[in-house]
Amino acid sequence: MIRTIFIISLVVEIGFSYTVGLVERNLGTSPNWKIARAKTFQMDIGHRFVTTLENDGDWSPAYQELLGMDGAGNIGLAFTYGIANFADVTLTRYRLGKQYKISNKLKLLDQYVDRQPISLTTDINYGYRTLEDIDVANTYGYTLILGRYLFNERLSFNLITAGQNSISSQLEEYPYAAKWTHAVGGSMTVRHNRWTFSGEYMRPVTGYVRENSEQVISDTYGVSVAYRTYQHLFSIGVQNHIYNNFNEMIAGANNTVSSLTDLRFGFNIIREFDFLLEDSESKRDP
Repeated sequence: MIRTIFIISLVVEIGFSYTVGLVERNLGTSPNWKIARAKTFQMDIGHRFVTTLENDGDWSPAYQELLGMDGAGNIGLAFTYGIANFADVTLTRYRLGKQYKISNKLKLLDQYVDRQPISLTTDINYGYRTLEDIDVANTYGYTLILGRYLFNERLSFNLITAGQNSISSQLEEYPYAAKWTHAVGGSMTVRHNRWTFSGEYMRPVTGYVRENSEQVISDTYGVSVAYRTYQHLFSIGVQNHIYNNFNEMIAGANNTVSSLTDLRFGFNIIREFDFLLEDSESKRDP
């Protein structure tokens, strides 16, 4: 029931928001087709609480533990640099698995520059986990994003397909073997002034079943709201997983035995620095 409500919300919220302006590269945990502007530097701090908002149908943990603040959290720190108008590079560090990752995002088709009805972006990544409990330390994968902005960028959508080799988490009783996992899904956003409401949904397709495990792997989804002020973007959201790393998220949400919804609270703070830009006009907040 809860999952159905969230999926409906993802569709219904098309009428009310989009990810704003210059830092719209991510929607919740899912990527957008846009890349960092050339000669700009971005810092993204992501946080997802591990504690679920309810326990066996009881929503008291939401206020007793202040949305999960009394429990553990998954923290991510990312640094992105816009190499050119068609490429950027990102370095990240995630708590889960103590993972370090580098990714390169390339814009292959731009609806504005190429005057086409769609935009196309691809991302390739490599990660290394330093946690001792994980047998397979190396991971690598790809993401393809097909997107479109409509109505003067008040409405947007992204269709996503992604694959990742050797995904594993120390939270799992039976971690992944070194094999490929694939998922499909997307995100939708609507904008009103500086506000953004977005929904995301990813469905694991292959490689996500744990061997000898009774753990249920389900689709990942969530909704979020963001507000832009100058060169900052502040967003909060509710998702049914703990990932701020999209390449781990595609493997599916890890269900909690004591929770009926697996819903968790999270937030992101993104800051863009454009001190390398020579044109002062480009630094102005539109």
